[in-house]
Amino acid sequence: MLTVVKPVYYCEFCKRHRITAKAIETHEPKCIYNPHRDKCGWCSKAPTYRAPAPADRVPGFVSDPDVERLRRELDGCPACMLAVIVQARRAGLSDEEAWEFDYRAEVARFQKEENHDYAY
Repeated sequence: MLTVVKPVYYCEFCKRHRITAKAIETHEPKCIYNPHRDKCGWCSKAPTYRAPAPADRVPGFVSDPDVERLRRELDGCPACMLAVIVQARRAGLSDEEAWEFDYRAEVARFQKEENHDYAY
């Protein structure tokens, strides 16, 4: 029997794991649990790209969980919206306060508006 021991690399925000460090190094800047997230797999492909910064939006969303306002502020990017909501939940927002957010519906809306022909 052959036994091989390999290092496993973990994302320090969501605990996703991979065998290669490069895979985690590319994941961490886009991780929705990263409060200093500086890349996005969705809106970076959009013509209206702006760097996502969910950390500065979390306190405002916790105090006023308005998904419509969040959609306007983040140009409708579903991944950036999800990042803010996930981090707001970690900061104390209850699940009931953000129940109206439907990720699949937001993805469909974003793809239709931006005319994207790719899948996330």
